[in-house]
Amino acid sequence: MPELLGVALLASSCSDLDPKEEIESSEALGTPDAAPVNTRSGGGESKESGQERTYRHPLRQAGITGGKVQFVDTKDAPDGSRYALIEGARAHEEAKVVTSSGVERLGRRTMTRADRDALEALKRKLNGARSPDRAPAPKLGPALAAAVDAAPHRGVYGTVLIRLEKSTRGALIDEIERAVAYGEIETTADYRAKRAELLARRRYEIAAAQAPVIEALRALGGKVTYRCEHLECLTVRMPLAAAGSLAQRPEIARMDLDAEEAPDADINGTLVLSGTQLPQFVNAGWDGERTEDSSDDVRVAIIEQAGPDDEHPGYREDSSSTSTRISGRYECTASGCAAVSDFTNEGDHATLVSGVVMGDLRDGQASGLTASQQVAYSGYAGEALAYMYGNGQSNSGTRMAFDHMIGLERPPSVVNYSGGSAADDPSCLGESALSRDANDLYENGILLVKTAGNTGHSSTSDCTVGSPGSAIGVFTVGGHGNSYSGTETDVRSGAVFLSTSRGGASLSEGKNRSIVDVTAYACRKNLFDMSLGYSVSACGTSISAPTVTAGAINFIDYYKDSHSNLIVEPGMLYTHLLLMGDRQGENGKITHGYDHLWGAGRLKMRRLDAAGMDSPYGWQAGRVCIDDGEVYTLPINSGNVLSDRVDDLKAVVYWYDRRHETGGAIDDVDLRLLTAAGAPVQESLDDYDNKERVYASGVGGQALKLEIIGTSVTSDDEGCGTNSMRVYLGYIYEDRNRDDADGPGAEIDPE
Repeated sequence: MPELLGVALLASSCSDLDPKEEIESSEALGTPDAAPVNTRSGGGESKESGQERTYRHPLRQAGITGGKVQFVDTKDAPDGSRYALIEGARAHEEAKVVTSSGVERLGRRTMTRADRDALEALKRKLNGARSPDRAPAPKLGPALAAAVDAAPHRGVYGTVLIRLEKSTRGALIDEIERAVAYGEIETTADYRAKRAELLARRRYEIAAAQAPVIEALRALGGKVTYRCEHLECLTVRMPLAAAGSLAQRPEIARMDLDAEEAPDADINGTLVLSGTQLPQFVNAGWDGERTEDSSDDVRVAIIEQAGPDDEHPGYREDSSSTSTRISGRYECTASGCAAVSDFTNEGDHATLVSGVVMGDLRDGQASGLTASQQVAYSGYAGEALAYMYGNGQSNSGTRMAFDHMIGLERPPSVVNYSGGSAADDPSCLGESALSRDANDLYENGILLVKTAGNTGHSSTSDCTVGSPGSAIGVFTVGGHGNSYSGTETDVRSGAVFLSTSRGGASLSEGKNRSIVDVTAYACRKNLFDMSLGYSVSACGTSISAPTVTAGAINFIDYYKDSHSNLIVEPGMLYTHLLLMGDRQGENGKITHGYDHLWGAGRLKMRRLDAAGMDSPYGWQAGRVCIDDGEVYTLPINSGNVLSDRVDDLKAVVYWYDRRHETGGAIDDVDLRLLTAAGAPVQESLDDYDNKERVYASGVGGQALKLEIIGTSVTSDDEGCGTNSMRVYLGYIYEDRNRDDADGPGAEIDPE
């Protein structure tokens, strides 16, 4: 294990009329030039005193070199290597576990012209000729453009979603992590206070950007129905014939007509729980409830057309309490979101989806159930707290929900959205106003988990994912399994759901991106109903997405306890979930890249510790800024030869490129697994996707390394500087025999 500077090492709709109104290897980091200028406590500490719980984060160990905080103030070490923020663990046969968390240095080299030409030739051989880049996204969405053509005069009004040009200030997490590195955030209370301060500043900036558009809108006879506070947007009522004129404003990036949305409409909870490998979290208490600090319970937001039947006993805290785990109820329209004590409209779809996410009967909330029925009828993150949003069956209502939840003092970490609109983005381009709103949610630190949809996949040339599932910052979930009769084996190995939607199919249909990220089982019996019971059976990706949402909640809960708060970064959570796909594709298991129907494959949750991985094992995850034409090297197992008992290795990278929503090309980053001597083992060289993955078996007895390649990087706005992209990375390796005394058994599938 190399010595690491500052790394903690531990063993262990439209109406007719308006009413008017690199270096070759990763090196150990040496002694810092000076001690940090703040009094940061170590990331391994955990003060548990209400809201003063220590905010654990690897940047609290970042050292200072030349007066600059490593990774935050400078990307490069004095020796030319590249700083990366990484944490992980390794366990040898003797079960000794060594963990690390902090700033590492990755080997760094610049590709020569010959290197670039060779890589380009290889990619053309593998992928064929690259399609020309698409033209920039039009300012008027297709439905609005058609409505404008059909509106002969200014007497026809409609509700329009306006997106402003995106600012260059970067993601909220950048500013928060800078504050962590500078010692301004030491506790969870500090984190909330800093976040509130930053949001207040951003609200002021957004209001200033809205002002000239509002003035121009009023001059055209329109009015604002909602002025976004945290999203860079406006919702307006305006003469449709004037939309083209307003769109000429330089402040406007996109305008779309408001659209209706629709839900994506014996296997029981026990079998899905086990088949998705969730008991290892739930049975250990990682189910959304933060035991040391209840104010830090993991929170989820659930967006539906209506509210759930919130009197259902499965939303109560326990058998004796009348308290509910619903932290807020909100009804949202084109004019904003209003808090309510009870929903005006309650729906069966909202009730069953919420039940899958956080319905809980394990604490005796309902009488007359056996212990096995309590589990079978429950959801999977039974102690999480939920914000419930009814969107009034419109995209504008969904937008309002996004804007509202960002401003909450304790925002959700994950949002479940089992609905959407096929008409809003029929070609899966991810450029619509709602797609851009979803990206804003990501940039404000919240990951949206969205159904792929139930519109089928029979055509291999048609992308059918519902909006905003094609937005680059959305985690999109397909389905597998076609019956609610079966066994746990069906959950673990079922065929693709016959109605699940297909991801990118061409440049004009999904921009050739895979879009779908994982699948989860799509059918279930004993779902919550509107009669305070459990009588509903259903199939659809509306069942799949909340399963993934619940898994994400439990993983966040586990990770915060066991590792750090780095998992609150949407990109970090995204990366870990990609690692948990079982590599299923349309033609069998795949060893590189992602399938455009299955994504990373069936979700199989994993714990990153001795109880969840088979020793010898190891994992690392983090992020790095990669520059154009550069190659960064991350040695596996710190460059040491892997034990001959190690069988499988899987690695992923993911990056968020905000330019995707404007129609332009996104950065191309590639991933290779090689021997220490440079012989290729596996490579993932997609031209269009914003994620890569490699897998290899039989890796024991070898020294291996990963290369992250900046094949074509032109981004300037991802917090990394000019021609530089933030890339999230993660890998795992382990034995597959399931023979450890303290490790996983047959309940955890090997690769």
